[in-house]
Formats: sequence, C-alpha cells, structure tokens
Amino acid sequence: MKKFLFCLITLLTLSGAGLKLGAQTPFVGGSLTAYYTDSFALSVTALGGYEFNDTWAVGGGLGFDIAPSQAGQIALYARWTPWHNDFIFMDVKLRTESYFSSDIRFICADAGLVGSLRFRASNHVDIFADIANLGARIYRGWDVMPMIGIFGDTARMGVLYRF
Repeated sequence: MKKFLFCLITLLTLSGAGLKLGAQTPFVGGSLTAYYTDSFALSVTALGGYEFNDTWAVGGGLGFDIAPSQAGQIALYARWTPWHNDFIFMDVKLRTESYFSSDIRFICADAGLVGSLRFRASNHVDIFADIANLGARIYRGWDVMPMIGIFGDTARMGVLYRF
C-alpha cells in the first residue's frame, strides 16, 4: 500500500509540476467509477497528462477499488476530440487499463475505445463522463470478454484541472 501511495503522489506531482510548453497544457484530476462484474464495486483514480491542443491529449492514472476487492489499477489513454464548441466536448479515448490484486497479482486488463462527454466548467476545470465502451476484457487465464454498450456495466465521472 505504501508503494501504491508513493506512486500516486509521484504521478500527481510530476503532472502538476510541468510548466506550459508551447501549446501543451498539463492536467491533473480524478475520477470515481462504479461498476458491476460479480458484485457492485467502486473505484477511485488519480489522473494526469498533457493536452497538446484542443484535439489531442495523452494521460494516465493510478487507482484502487474502495469496495469490495481492494484491487489496484493502472490506466493509459490517448484522447481525440472530433467535435467541440466553447463548453461541450465529445471525446473518443483509446484506453488500456490493468487491474491487480492487493498482493500485486494480475487480475484482468481492458483495452478499447471509450466515448466520453466533457463539459468546460471554467477556464481551468473540465467535468467528464464516460458513456460508451467498445473493447475487450482479458482475464488471467486468457479468457476474453467483449465490452460493448452505452452506460454498460461501468459508469465513470471525473474532474480535470488544466494548468
């Protein structure tokens, strides 16, 4: 647990410490995810990354389940924004996410496309909700489960602060 907290603090520090370089804008934030596999579970994730412009961003996150399994997760994504106006952004994320048990054993990994809506609350704050999934979940024994749906078994909302 100490290693996990150290990694989480390091990610937030490195993401927030960067200065604006050209058009790149660093961001930090977090998300709360509710999902259902065998039972209902909640997950909290710290996020960080860079927006290269209004269209492209890359980021990652570290998180953990707060109920019931105490599993950890590592996520990486690239975000493309095909449409936006001044306040609403439609995003498509290419996302991969790996889940680990409390003794650092691999549980499963997700890979795929995620549809997301993002709202600009102020010049620095965005609120987002992931609303659609198209991808696959791969379990420890290489069992593969497709993930397709709008508001499927996962609901994720979060906040991003852009420097």
